[in-house]
Amino acid sequence: MEAYASLEQISTVLNCTPRWINRLVKEKGFPRASRGQYDIVKCVHWYIADLQKQIDEERKGTNKKDYEAEREKYKALREKFEFERDVIGSAISVDDHQARLEKIVVHINTKLEIIPSKAAVKFDLPQHVKKGLKELVDEIKNELSDYDKYRLRLENSSGSSVKSSRGGKKNAKPVRAKKKTGAKRVGK
Repeated sequence: MEAYASLEQISTVLNCTPRWINRLVKEKGFPRASRGQYDIVKCVHWYIADLQKQIDEERKGTNKKDYEAEREKYKALREKFEFERDVIGSAISVDDHQARLEKIVVHINTKLEIIPSKAAVKFDLPQHVKKGLKELVDEIKNELSDYDKYRLRLENSSGSSVKSSRGGKKNAKPVRAKKKTGAKRVGK
């Protein structure tokens, strides 16, 4: 004897919503006799078998979505660990960093000093042009050597009301930082 039920009735029997039943029909092949009619015995057997299959997959650990999520989590943790190891392993002391920067500044200074002479030779410039280039290079070096004054001059010329990076007003005297001594490590 076959007993048929409507969508609402079968969802009540299986303790789920009609929308869930429709989704099972479309995605997993939930048995349906005809549109809106469901064989109660077949549906209950199918639903129990599907729940048992889900339980077996969870016990075996073969639930692919969970496995992929777990795999991505461990991959992200490994990448984070490797990044932190590389950053901490490459940390240098403040004094070493300052020494490197001083070498770079000396190199740049030397290259700036050479520009007027090289330009005069390459372009066959008169002495007064060479002297003018030398003055421009000296002016640039002076501006770069005292960045706070240069920044304040730029702010004043642009009419900006931007405050100093040290929290003072725009016309405040620049404060020079004291030279740090002693090796300090970054990280760890």
